[in-house]
Amino acid sequence: MALFYVYYDVRCCHYMLKSKTKEIFLSYIIQPNNPIPLDNKKNYIKIGKVILSITIKTEEKLLYIKIKKGETIHNEQNYYFNGDKTPITIGRTNCSINIKCDSVSKTHVTIDYDKLNQRFILTDNASTNGTQLILNEGKTLQLSGDMSFNLGEQIFSIKEK
Repeated sequence: MALFYVYYDVRCCHYMLKSKTKEIFLSYIIQPNNPIPLDNKKNYIKIGKVILSITIKTEEKLLYIKIKKGETIHNEQNYYFNGDKTPITIGRTNCSINIKCDSVSKTHVTIDYDKLNQRFILTDNASTNGTQLILNEGKTLQLSGDMSFNLGEQIFSIKEK
């Protein structure tokens, strides 16, 4: 059984990667200091060993962040932000959201609102343990340039020719 597939979307003229399973995490490894746009619905982000759920309401410029699980996370924690009050930093200390986990860097990621394109963008701040966008079942990601992914315990890359 295929766990993901690649197809060409003629509407946007790009190759797309789509996940087909819930059993194994397929996640995009976000390159440091290379911002990625967040979907206008629910996004699952892994920073170090902590999983965040980020829900966006673009028309209202609202961001709802839920800390789902992690090394020292025992209860879900919820945060709300308005896009006018960005950037939002997530890290271990002195951030908008502080997560006390060894796998989370001091200022791990930044979420900002791109006013020109009217969307939220996420940037990994060269963190030690990396940031991943989890591509859960049905999630689609536009392929561009060189990209790396985790599939279970395996890492694979797609290189542009």
